[in-house]
Amino acid sequence: MSFPYQTGNPVVDILLREKLGLAKEIAAEVSLVLPKSCGIDDFDLCVLFANALDNAIAACRSNDGAKVVRVSGKQQGDFYMLAFENTCSDELLPPTGTGLSNIKAVAEKYHGAVLAEKTEDSFIGMFC
Repeated sequence: MSFPYQTGNPVVDILLREKLGLAKEIAAEVSLVLPKSCGIDDFDLCVLFANALDNAIAACRSNDGAKVVRVSGKQQGDFYMLAFENTCSDELLPPTGTGLSNIKAVAEKYHGAVLAEKTEDSFIGMFC
């Protein structure tokens, strides 16, 4: 098995490989190293990453132009900030669905927050 993404967490590595591997038409950029003990349960990491990636991939596929997903993360003091950015169409965002609700629930469980911003051709979701 090859792991094109090495985050320091094997569960996240497998999830990234599976999700992004199925979306071959989408360019993926991953710049992420998770701390050994990030304090987030592997199940909750899967909920966060799976929902964010599913949303990003769906948005890219609905876009006629460039199709790019960027995942990054960095530690700032006691907080770890994750960012998911993807290209998308210039249409309005659909109402908050189950995926974003699941992401918010995980963030709140760990006393974190979610910030989402849409520009004309991209969407950025940040979680800390």
